[in-house]
Amino acid sequence: MSAAKTRSRSCRLLAALAALGAVLAHLASRRLPRLAVALAFAIGSLDAAAVHLGPRGLGQVLLFPYYTARSTATGTYNTLFTITNTAADTKVVRVRFRESRNGREVAGANVFLVPFDSWTGAVIPDSAGPAFVTRAASCTEPNLGHDPGRLRFANAQYAGVNADGEDPSLDRAREGYVEAYEMGVVADATSPGRRSAT
Repeated sequence: MSAAKTRSRSCRLLAALAALGAVLAHLASRRLPRLAVALAFAIGSLDAAAVHLGPRGLGQVLLFPYYTARSTATGTYNTLFTITNTAADTKVVRVRFRESRNGREVAGANVFLVPFDSWTGAVIPDSAGPAFVTRAASCTEPNLGHDPGRLRFANAQYAGVNADGEDPSLDRAREGYVEAYEMGVVADATSPGRRSAT
């Protein structure tokens, strides 16, 4: 099955699940809880073909469910993590740091990982708010530098014109989660079908 057909099938499945969810909400409001619970179990048992775990536990998406960069009277909390390219291809990975209240992006970078490369770093508290620091030599966009590389967190996605009614301060970015997903494979400029630079 082609990727387009799989994506189309997944979208139809999600739309059907949303419609059934609305029906369940209506049934529950009509005091038919047993039927609503039975339908919820039936819907919950459907297989979501769009997401699956690879047989070796590897894949194209990583979700780090929690980071913290809090300082308390008893100490400072840092969150350390590593992203590893386990393939013989050069990969481009998008890494997004999202705050914990509404999932707004507070920082992000594209990371270029050569074959079998690892990108390591830490989310730390900083005088200007939380930041991600790394000493990894992997290329990034934006360029984070190397001694150490630093990506400062920002509150632009939930403050000012983007205010969402929650705390607009940068303190809100001290806890959250991290998304990392493969954007693509970098093709070799000398491979067949490509012109080499002159």
